[in-house]
Amino acid sequence: MIIKEKPFNDWQLPDTDPNKVVVAFDSEYQSGTRNHISIGGELIDVNQRQLEDIISIQLGFNYQNKSSTLYFIKRDPTDPVFRFSNVMKLLKTYLRKIGVYKEVRKLKKFTLELWTFWGGVDLSVFKDYEKILTENSKSKKDTSKIVAIHSNTVFTSQSVKLDVSDENRNAVRISKNDKLVIRDMTKLAPGKENLAGLGKLIGVPKIDTEKWDQEDGLPKGYYKSHMTDLWKNRQTDFIDYSLEDVVVTAKYGTFILEFQKQLVQDGFGDFKPLQLKPSLGSIVAAIIGCENTKWTSWIVDEVIKLLNQLDRQKDYTKNFESFLRAICKPEVKTVKGKVIRDYHFDELPDNPTSQELRDWLGEHLDFDKIRKGYCFPRTDISDDKSHKHLVHDMTNKIDVPLNQMFLDAVNAYNGGYNLVQDTGIIPKGGEKRDWDISSAYSEAGHLIPDIAPGLGSAKFKEFHNLPISRFGDIVKATEKMNGPYTVGVGIFDIEYPKDYKGFVITPKNVAGGPPLFPENSPSNPSLY
Repeated sequence: MIIKEKPFNDWQLPDTDPNKVVVAFDSEYQSGTRNHISIGGELIDVNQRQLEDIISIQLGFNYQNKSSTLYFIKRDPTDPVFRFSNVMKLLKTYLRKIGVYKEVRKLKKFTLELWTFWGGVDLSVFKDYEKILTENSKSKKDTSKIVAIHSNTVFTSQSVKLDVSDENRNAVRISKNDKLVIRDMTKLAPGKENLAGLGKLIGVPKIDTEKWDQEDGLPKGYYKSHMTDLWKNRQTDFIDYSLEDVVVTAKYGTFILEFQKQLVQDGFGDFKPLQLKPSLGSIVAAIIGCENTKWTSWIVDEVIKLLNQLDRQKDYTKNFESFLRAICKPEVKTVKGKVIRDYHFDELPDNPTSQELRDWLGEHLDFDKIRKGYCFPRTDISDDKSHKHLVHDMTNKIDVPLNQMFLDAVNAYNGGYNLVQDTGIIPKGGEKRDWDISSAYSEAGHLIPDIAPGLGSAKFKEFHNLPISRFGDIVKATEKMNGPYTVGVGIFDIEYPKDYKGFVITPKNVAGGPPLFPENSPSNPSLY
């Protein structure tokens, strides 16, 4: 095997951890391999990649920002296929080079955080990759909760035990207890973005192989589909080209880490240093989770309104505390081996003033639980004999009888409204706005937080007889509920002007499918 080394000095992580090394990884392989496979009793000629077709693997190592280094390993057809031990042995070389190998060997635990792009493709270049990803199957834990494989992306929900052997079955270790964490940049990138697109985002332009095609008198795109010939004809260019994907992967992962660090500084969550979230969705969930815990005046107002409905003549204190236990955060203590939940009701005076009650509620209400629609009261349930007035079911599931807006929310998300508006002269002096809600569920849908009807529907007098020209006022009013991250469900009565000549037919969801719109033909007035 041929091993080449190249400094990667401009790869600087925003934080460092002495118990972790970050490893960026990519591979190159022959793309034109044809094999005969028996399908339905008939031999079919298909493209199939085998372990022997792997040309090279490329790695970048960064341990505490000490002399970050790129490595290129080229195997000949007669060389053994790649195993994960090749990575471990090369990592040892890097750790010795920067003078820390002896110290790392003494650590109780050492983690390799592997960064990939479409990692399911690259991880499968190792003969022992299945053993590595299922190592924890020896324990009682369900491995499906540890490693997630989806659409050729691989990531871990928790660290995986890394037990590696070489082709001679000799154990290859770094520390006493090696762990593996996998992060796939595909899950952390904008939807349908490739490595070239990520390179543009972080200022790393893609190497143009078509220039080499032209210089060598070959058809356009030849080298990209004939990597073995690129190696034969242009070894230095092959190495530069293959290492570039590792550079993009490493720098984009660092970009996301810096983004997470900035979010912490701005108060948008508690992201652990040097620990990438598995996906953009998990980053957004952390932001929204942080926002959901913040004090909100309208929720406090609604709780006070409901407290005022309690019967003050009979068991008032008991009902008052029972009512609040479902929607307040207790302090959990252990006293003489017993778990005690202290709601700090004793901090409230017997007859608190309005301000004293507001201050106490602002400190003790579980705003996140209320926003998510769990364990909150509903006042108009007199027809439901299974629920008493202001009495709650303690549940970790949304209770439809308690959640007034839940079914409305479900119905609202059955389909989406697609609209494109062009204004001005495109592209000069104008703009194009595209609302594509039905497609947004898989991408921007990450930004949709939990529906937060909490204490019931919120009514705003600003909505009454509001002309369409003041639509911005509707948006401002809805922000009162949950702030700028609000995505909710609204029920509106719309009255069209008498001289309106367009359709007034609402698009319909048919059999649970996408919404259907009436056709806009020259014989019919415009939908707009």
